[in-house]
Amino acid sequence: MPPKKKGVIEKPILLGRPGNNLKSGIVGLANVGKSTFFQAITRCPLGNPANYPFATIEPEEARVIVPSSRFEKLCDMYKPKSEVRAYMTVYDIAGLTKGAHSGEGLGNNFLANIRAVDAIFQMVRSFDDADIIHINDEVNPFNDLEIVHDELRLKDIEFAKKHLEGIDKITKRGGQSLEVKQKKEEAELVKRIIELLENGGRVANEKWTSKGSRSHQHHVLVDSQASDLLDQLEREGLCQKEE
Repeated sequence: MPPKKKGVIEKPILLGRPGNNLKSGIVGLANVGKSTFFQAITRCPLGNPANYPFATIEPEEARVIVPSSRFEKLCDMYKPKSEVRAYMTVYDIAGLTKGAHSGEGLGNNFLANIRAVDAIFQMVRSFDDADIIHINDEVNPFNDLEIVHDELRLKDIEFAKKHLEGIDKITKRGGQSLEVKQKKEEAELVKRIIELLENGGRVANEKWTSKGSRSHQHHVLVDSQASDLLDQLEREGLCQKEE
């Protein structure tokens, strides 16, 4: 009697667009220090740090070599003819404002630039300085972060609903073709994504194991991108935190 087949355990699927060169965008409200951070991390004079909103219109771009002690060790061991280091492309993206998902401020251009990157640095500002303008006239990093999350989430909902409309046109044809079957699976996935986003959830925090979730790689949802939170502090505030 042949042994019973063990149940196949489906591995969680990693979201995002696989590639050799990571593209990261610096995202946040206007006047929180995005251009200053861009110049610091890239060590280049590009970018336009200024004390007024929307000093950056078109995104600036620079490449940063990724330091790696393992890479250097391997080069010492094998002495290759050429050494090609990993690098990250960083984009200084224009500041976001409340209502950007519906076209406020630089709205659609801003969100299109974010959709084009693989990961984002979310920048907020915690220090108060009467000489540095804040677009909402109040330094509140928690409120700023909520605005950023909401605008990205609302734009993703709009994008996902439009995508679902296109899928429905194919599934309504009926039939048993492979395309129709795949689109039905994809429709269930997109409906799940829309429900999740409308309830305030994050796509990146969910586990995606169904076959249909493989098509997620092509949806390019901002909410599924890897993100790091960066907080701009004044020197005195940083010292107090360390104490």
